[in-house]
Amino acid sequence: MATALVLLNNVLRGLRRDVVTETSTTNSYHLLLLQFLNLAKERIEEQWDWHAMRQTVTVTVSQGTVEYALTAAGPADVDVGDRARLLYERPALGYGDASLVSTMWVEGSLPQVYDVTDATEYRLNEISPEQMEGLHLGDNDEQNRPTDFTLYRDADNMIMKLWPTPSGSRTLKMRFVIPQAEIPSTGMTAYTLSIPSRPVWLSALLMAIEERGEESGRPMQSMNREYEDALFLALDRERLAMSDSTGYPV
Repeated sequence: MATALVLLNNVLRGLRRDVVTETSTTNSYHLLLLQFLNLAKERIEEQWDWHAMRQTVTVTVSQGTVEYALTAAGPADVDVGDRARLLYERPALGYGDASLVSTMWVEGSLPQVYDVTDATEYRLNEISPEQMEGLHLGDNDEQNRPTDFTLYRDADNMIMKLWPTPSGSRTLKMRFVIPQAEIPSTGMTAYTLSIPSRPVWLSALLMAIEERGEESGRPMQSMNREYEDALFLALDRERLAMSDSTGYPV
């Protein structure tokens, strides 16, 4: 796992620049490289539901309240930011001869959202925001155990809405993919990247070379192939042996 300082120095070496040892920087060029690193990080975080980004979020809902901003200051135990996404289960169906087990991955699957309040735990059904509004407009404001949910984003957070209106306090468990905070320019040795680091700094290096409009000493096509290979190998390790039945690679 690479720290922010290691990532920055990897890019600086690729640019034939001196590395830095300070844990914080205000150097304008270093800040630009950190911006490239964050752009690369966000792009690669969207490529797969990386295991390191998956979290179980516990949400406590209250009687009479249907809408919840999923923040640690609110009903959730962690912040579910605007770049987070819900994790889905992709069931495998067996087919063929019983002696030769094969699987077929089914598109469109079940959301990992569960009511765990009682001994009879159950999965909630996901509907669209407009379907949710229709249910609330057409009901008589009755209260019961929620069976349906929807998610949407505002500028900063993920918002959840439930139907029917909860009749009491309930506990939900939800599986989310939550991207890591931005790579910082201060405390760079305290920040450790959670996703594979090699494709991140290779992508940032390509951006930096393109921004300078200079030759790097190596053909750009070769460097781009190196980045693509690094990303492919990182993804392949996560998907190895088809052992992961969750997630939607983008």
